[in-house]
Amino acid sequence: MIERDFLSTFLLFSSIVRKRSEGGSESLMDTSVYHSFAERDARHWFRVGRRAIVRARLELCNFGSPGRVLEIGCGSAGNSDFLGAYGDYVGLEPSEIAINLIPTDKKLAVDIRRGSWPEDADALAGERFAVVALLDVLEHMQDDESAVAKLPDVLSPGGTAVVTVPAYQWLWSQHDELMHHKRRYRASEVRSLLERNGFSVSYIGFFNSILFPLAVVVRLLGERFGSKRSVGYGVPPAALNSVLRFVLRIEEALVRFVRLPFGLSILVVAQLPE
Repeated sequence: MIERDFLSTFLLFSSIVRKRSEGGSESLMDTSVYHSFAERDARHWFRVGRRAIVRARLELCNFGSPGRVLEIGCGSAGNSDFLGAYGDYVGLEPSEIAINLIPTDKKLAVDIRRGSWPEDADALAGERFAVVALLDVLEHMQDDESAVAKLPDVLSPGGTAVVTVPAYQWLWSQHDELMHHKRRYRASEVRSLLERNGFSVSYIGFFNSILFPLAVVVRLLGERFGSKRSVGYGVPPAALNSVLRFVLRIEEALVRFVRLPFGLSILVVAQLPE
């Protein structure tokens, strides 16, 4: 999951000035990243804003009667409340660290299973879901083709896949390396990936767009000065967090009516045939 780019590049800019570096990583993601994600799920501007933007698009879909929802790569289940509005929530997560960070009351309210996708897809054989969500997950997978090819096996006819991914490979940075990303995407790549595996794309657009020009400038400065500093993941100071959240609130309103033409992230909503 990518937490994200303006804060990352803001900190990268600071590192250009200070000339400091730090690093270290663990399988999948750094342990400290899992802890940070769990702590800030309810407050961090990007995670709160991403949920609101995805919800804004899903509210325009006609799901009919409530079904079941599967979130692949659910982390500490921070998205379970809003995704649970579309049906009974099941979360699939490979990291025991992340699962152990889920509050006990939430574990009792939702169905969390330990497993990787697509390696453990057979464990869901016979189950069907109205919605499958992969929110900043595909970029972590070595074989994203196989991951998407397995989605129809667990989706009901006419079921919906909701996908967010980081945009533009040329924006690759230390952030992506720390997060153990395999790639960033062009919109055409995500569309093609879904369509050749049986999906019809009903919506594809960008978000985190207003901050995009500044992020590009800072990214280029990082290239120019050769900064190698790994970025932080905590919630920014309250005032900055509020300003950045307000920026994504503007985009939340916009994505209901228009497709933003560029941005740091891509959102796709796609359906299987009935």
